[in-house]
Amino acid sequence: MKIKNPPVISKFGITTEFKVEDRFKDHPLLKKYNLQVIFSGWFPKEEANELENEFLQRYPKIKYDFEVDGIETIDGHSEMRYIDEAIVNKIKKELYNLRGDNTFKSIKEQKRFAVKLYFVQFIRK
Repeated sequence: MKIKNPPVISKFGITTEFKVEDRFKDHPLLKKYNLQVIFSGWFPKEEANELENEFLQRYPKIKYDFEVDGIETIDGHSEMRYIDEAIVNKIKKELYNLRGDNTFKSIKEQKRFAVKLYFVQFIRK
């Protein structure tokens, strides 16, 4: 069952942008929602992909699906979920525990071997 016009939409993803906000600067949801970055951290590319997939499987679209009036195509929709606040807090805690010590010697090394795993929320205006 899809939730219509949820108050908050959560999204897991990966990006090479230093600022996660830059990934969403022209996103169609920004017409009706404000963006809030809940978590972002650099991880080796393979690990970030595995973590993103793990969270997407743990919170399946069929259970956490939504739709927004007036926006037919939403970029990144398959990674977006309507997740209640209690579960979001659990996810946030888990992500911060995962971050650990993923430090890279230089920005060049970071850009070459790592991507930013993020968890953001779109909050209805």
